Amino acid sequence: MSSIAWFWLPSIRAELYSEGEANKLLLQMADYQIDWVEQPLGIYNKKGMALLRKMMPMRLAIGQGANNLEEINRAINLQAADVYVVGFHETGGILGLKKAAAMLQASNLPLNRHGIVGETGISTLAALQVLATIPNITDGNQVMHHLLAEDIVVDGLLTFNEGRILVPGIPGFGIELDRDRVERFARAYKKLGQCSVNPVHCD
Repeated sequence: MSSIAWFWLPSIRAELYSEGEANKLLLQMADYQIDWVEQPLGIYNKKGMALLRKMMPMRLAIGQGANNLEEINRAINLQAADVYVVGFHETGGILGLKKAAAMLQASNLPLNRHGIVGETGISTLAALQVLATIPNITDGNQVMHHLLAEDIVVDGLLTFNEGRILVPGIPGFGIELDRDRVERFARAYKKLGQCSVNPVHCD
């Protein structure tokens, strides 16, 4: 696994904290050598994040509070975080993620790839291609495809090796679909409708 150690306070719970309360909690964690803490305050509280960042003994990361280029720009201007957890689902695609990375690089700030629960290996493979071109990328990027019981890409394309996945050396994004699974999941979709990422709920 990666040597990066990070900690996330769920946003719903985190919004219960004031800047002082969050700082008190995080000071108690200082001895654990945490590299960064993601989104310890509510997603709209960028000024609070900037204040907390000055008080914290470890780096502060912003995630859901920087979901598009405008929000990233505002957070940069407020100096609200040391690390930006951003993905192409939020920034409008691969080009949007590249733009976000360039904005952050111009401010000497790192980008950590944000994953979405329920995404397939298609997202991971596309992300690998673009992340390999970003000079200010961190270690310990988020992937979520491995949480699926089954993926729609063929087996073997996304194999972890000591916490890392190699960029496939095949044309395009390196995506090869398992046609049988795609057809089976398409039939399930027609029968059951859209399923939530929560496994106990389907529409």
